[in-house]
Amino acid sequence: MYYTITCDNNIIYDPREMSDIMALNNVKYKQDVNSAGSLSFEMEPTHREYNSIRPLKSLLRLYRDNICIWVGRMVQMKKTFRRTKQITCEGALAFLHDIQIPPASEWSADVIVVGTNEYSGTMETFLTCVLSEYNQRVAESRNIHLGNINTRVEEDGAYAGQPYHMHVKIDEYCSCYDAIFKAQKALGAGYFSIRVNGDNIYLDFDEEIPAKGTKNAIFGINLTDLTEEFSIESFANCIIPLGKKQDNTGKRANISSLPDGPISGTTYTKTGIRIYDQESINTYGRQELVEIEDYISSPVELKAAGRLTLDSYVNPLITISAKFIDMNYINPSNMPVDIFDQINIYSTAHGYITNDTTPLLGFELDLNKPSNNKYTISMKRTTTLIDYFLKK
Repeated sequence: MYYTITCDNNIIYDPREMSDIMALNNVKYKQDVNSAGSLSFEMEPTHREYNSIRPLKSLLRLYRDNICIWVGRMVQMKKTFRRTKQITCEGALAFLHDIQIPPASEWSADVIVVGTNEYSGTMETFLTCVLSEYNQRVAESRNIHLGNINTRVEEDGAYAGQPYHMHVKIDEYCSCYDAIFKAQKALGAGYFSIRVNGDNIYLDFDEEIPAKGTKNAIFGINLTDLTEEFSIESFANCIIPLGKKQDNTGKRANISSLPDGPISGTTYTKTGIRIYDQESINTYGRQELVEIEDYISSPVELKAAGRLTLDSYVNPLITISAKFIDMNYINPSNMPVDIFDQINIYSTAHGYITNDTTPLLGFELDLNKPSNNKYTISMKRTTTLIDYFLKK
């Protein structure tokens, strides 16, 4: 496995080229879910393309084994006393910051609720509208095309069997980047990613983590370092979901009109305007959180959104940072490690001895020294906090 970098289709980094005029130092590629990712490196004044990279204008591409896996532009350059350029580039997802989209009522689409700034429809149609606004105002080389869109299907109602219909409020100008993440929040989950095919850039969206390969990090074989971080800052066991402001009172919609009692399929209870986990409250005391859902007025939809929010807060988030060797370096028949791969960590010394895989949510690759590669996975424990700490 090897990586190469081009700038406006001219090669600026190729580890197979030993000449100093093509060498880059401290080359780092960083990628996290729902982020543009970054590429940084140092370029000496002896480099053949020393003066070729133009801020914002030049397109840089990162290739892995001749397949383009990232495209971006230079956003920062620092020149040292020795005239070494320290260059930082951001990925194509950040291009969407460049163009502002108007309030939804000005969109030329039949998916806007008449007289409002609220979009009503599927994620695919929403992204089509946003990317249309973006593409008509940028150079063709910066166009981002609609890619693969995977969302859940409506189970009942008027749209049963169709992709999930959501509501997104765009009531003032905002960047296309901010708009797509408003839609992600309206859906309640999801992952944006950029995919490159030839000269074309595609925006993909998956509501759930897509199924990809499984990779093993084994103590004594390829696992070289492991740290585990737990934080109580993102913990809550009681959610108060509030929706749109009501025209007649100015108060926000809530779930008080719905019947109280246990919520089917969960350990949660609904009482008044609150959804809570009583077992967690008994153990740790009440930790409340207000969640504003500006796009929701229906108490039923608000309850569903509150339940999803509680899911994300009631279990502790354990962040694992691991260093392990990508086995593709050793045996090319192994697929390279990539975002969303399911990672198995086997280490009796650290308490990881099962097939409880967790998705890879971020990494930082040192292209000059792969032994420094760092991978990050996040685990949502299904056990209680007390069980987690007793285990340790």
